[in-house]
Amino acid sequence: MDATSSNPTAELLRALGVLAEAPGPHHRALAQALGLSAPATEEQWKVQFTEALVLRARPYASIYLGAEGRLGGEARGRIAGFWHAIGATPAPEPDHLPVLLAGHARLIEASEEGARWMHARRAFLHEHLMPWLPAWLERVRHWGPRIYAEWAELLLQALQAEAHALGQPPHRLALHLRHAPALHNPQNEGLDALVESLLTPAVSGLILFQDDLRQAAAELGQGCPAGDRRAMLRGLIEQHATAACRWLAGFASDRARRHRKWATLSATASRHWSDRAAASARLLARLSSEARAATPAPADSAG
Repeated sequence: MDATSSNPTAELLRALGVLAEAPGPHHRALAQALGLSAPATEEQWKVQFTEALVLRARPYASIYLGAEGRLGGEARGRIAGFWHAIGATPAPEPDHLPVLLAGHARLIEASEEGARWMHARRAFLHEHLMPWLPAWLERVRHWGPRIYAEWAELLLQALQAEAHALGQPPHRLALHLRHAPALHNPQNEGLDALVESLLTPAVSGLILFQDDLRQAAAELGQGCPAGDRRAMLRGLIEQHATAACRWLAGFASDRARRHRKWATLSATASRHWSDRAAASARLLARLSSEARAATPAPADSAG
């Protein structure tokens, strides 16, 4: 697959992919060229990169598309399989966002060579980028440091332009999301299964950060359990089932509403994420009501 000419969209996607990597000396000029607010020093930038794209919103498609909500797995295998299918050698981490954007840039340029590459370009966008990037970028825009909030907005605009250039999107849901299992019900499968489901974005329609769980605890006036996200979420539900599930239900309802807003980018993916988030909200609201009903009423004080 050889590019025959440069393309502004391809060049933009490559540049945005580079900026999703650990910052180095060449990043500042690139950010300035794109009108992004680079931190004052490279050390500050590295801290913000770690905060945004290492500790919080890791830029790997398999986390957001896989049935396990973790790195690798079948989702990464499907992306690698795409490159094998078109006769290319996949990168060692084909689901890493910089690799995905550089790969799509190559497809944009190659699509000038004929219909085969145009078909590959369209398939890659709607099978491996649109099924997760709009939901993920919306979260980065909200929680990321300024440089990454601006970067996320610019990447969303680039995706919108690419979707418009390719015309009518497919009506069928991407294979990644078609294979997403249903949300676990703790009454049948236990609390651990529910926690795993809620932390698996393709299943729950939610991308939950540790910051979200700390915010939940703060708003509930409770201490936040220590540990990773699983320990934190389990601890909140165990200790404060009524209030925690009610808070999470509200969070999920808000996610469902926000997911509907990017339907113009990919109607099928937007609907999947919105429907899954709405289903999570309903389950969590029911669990909150059941926990409240099961809580003994306080005894009357003696007169």
